[in-house]
Amino acid sequence: MKTKIVLAIIMLFFVLQSCNDETEGEFVLVNVATPKYMTKEALRSSVRISSPMPIIESGKIYVYNNSSFALPQAL
Repeated sequence: MKTKIVLAIIMLFFVLQSCNDETEGEFVLVNVATPKYMTKEALRSSVRISSPMPIIESGKIYVYNNSSFALPQAL
């Protein structure tokens, strides 16, 4: 009985020891994705449309809705 109480007190000590509110310096705020704004005309002028090219060495092929995307093989 006495060992159970001592064990419970020791476990309680370790559990309460790990709970602290000091999170200062542990987290870093990182800006992952920032939006880029442009006009429709600038977007249309930055996109280049080319004629279809034959696939020499196929990589992965993805299908989404009614579109299919063929990506080149990764290096």
